[in-house]
Amino acid sequence: MVQPMHVAKPLRYGFLLLPQSSMADFAIATEILTRANQLAEKKLYEFLPLSLDGQPVRLSNGLRQPVDLPLGYAPKLDGLFILSDDIGAEVSVEELSRGILSNHLDSQLIVGLGCGSYWMARAGLLGGQRTTIHWREMARLSEEFPDIIVSANLYENQGNRMSCAGGAATLDFML
Repeated sequence: MVQPMHVAKPLRYGFLLLPQSSMADFAIATEILTRANQLAEKKLYEFLPLSLDGQPVRLSNGLRQPVDLPLGYAPKLDGLFILSDDIGAEVSVEELSRGILSNHLDSQLIVGLGCGSYWMARAGLLGGQRTTIHWREMARLSEEFPDIIVSANLYENQGNRMSCAGGAATLDFML
């Protein structure tokens, strides 16, 4: 008798695009997941572009990126990537926190790309941990959140909290 093979479900990652997110970070991160699926010849990963309100997001290059859903309505995720290139963007921290809690992501993998770790800190997800951010915002992150250990590394891994400074480092981080 042939035993049925166990087929693992693909890991589902949400990519929360905040206003002024980097298209390069988004493209690199999702392209790596797509290529991994192609090399494995099976679907290991799936991803959903998200915004806080479900509306398209204006990226740092001026283009508008459509999304699939608002964060609060996303299906169960295995992890959330928070993308931002501008810590001065108008972002509702309450809405961000509510969306994370509604998907029980506060205990799941959360990754900040570019300036995404700033928004993780604002949502109370980084207390006492090491994180990194784009170099131009390191001082501000340190000043606003003295309990966070701000690193000059290109990326940091603190278990279920990860961060990447963005740009070309996104490729290395995702690999």
